[in-house]
Amino acid sequence: MTPLTMSEASPGSRDRLCPWQWTRKIDGKTVTRLVADDQLDDYRQWLDNHRRLRALVAELEAMTLAFADADPRAKRRPAPARHTSA
Repeated sequence: MTPLTMSEASPGSRDRLCPWQWTRKIDGKTVTRLVADDQLDDYRQWLDNHRRLRALVAELEAMTLAFADADPRAKRRPAPARHTSA
């Protein structure tokens, strides 16, 4: 989570009340949620857990690919040809 700068918070806006923002990608689009100071401790714990979960999933995926690549029974198929439009 990153703090908003004063220039990003317009006078009288909700941004003034919520100085923290949580930004992430959903379906290829950036989504931002404003987080108030009194919510920060809860969100920080949830976001730390989410980061750890993503790291564990990435580790599991890498291990699975390594095992599959090392399996002598694995059939190697050439990558599909990419077609480019002219």
